[in-house]
Amino acid sequence: MTKILNSNQMDDVLFHEFFRDPPTKYEKINKKIKLDSKGKLIEKDVNYLTANIFYDGTHWAIKSKVVNFAKEWMMPFIQEIPKMEKCKIEITYHFPTDNFDLDNKVYFWTKILLDLMKTPSSKQIINAEKYDNEIKTINVLKDDTVRFVDEINMKYKKGYPAIELKIIGRLEQTQQSLF
Repeated sequence: MTKILNSNQMDDVLFHEFFRDPPTKYEKINKKIKLDSKGKLIEKDVNYLTANIFYDGTHWAIKSKVVNFAKEWMMPFIQEIPKMEKCKIEITYHFPTDNFDLDNKVYFWTKILLDLMKTPSSKQIINAEKYDNEIKTINVLKDDTVRFVDEINMKYKKGYPAIELKIIGRLEQTQQSLF
């Protein structure tokens, strides 16, 4: 439900959707022969879509491929998010079992979401042009700092695998011409 707000009005739900069957891993088939420590053939490399990817020493090139894979998966679901001044985000991770770390799963998807929502900085644009990279964004938020996103809530709900995203906030106010 999208509602146009005056600056005096309270925040409202700007976006609320379920994204079914989120991927849980990124797989890359090895072109070269690769063996594990016991001499067994490793047919593909697997990177799980959790916050650990940002902290476990994964090579930057692989991390970039994983992030781009996740952004490409999420992008079609979030096209209808409106431009906003400020927001709060609530993400509910639906999954049939309860034997995982909620923060690992949801932090990863929150990072992907915020990267897609925010407007790229001039430095990011220059670097993207320099290396001929595409910036994936829907440009609905000026930045992902606490000035613009002042609350993020994570929840778990047992059920069919899905990410439920709720964004509560204020729409971006547009200047109206006097003439």
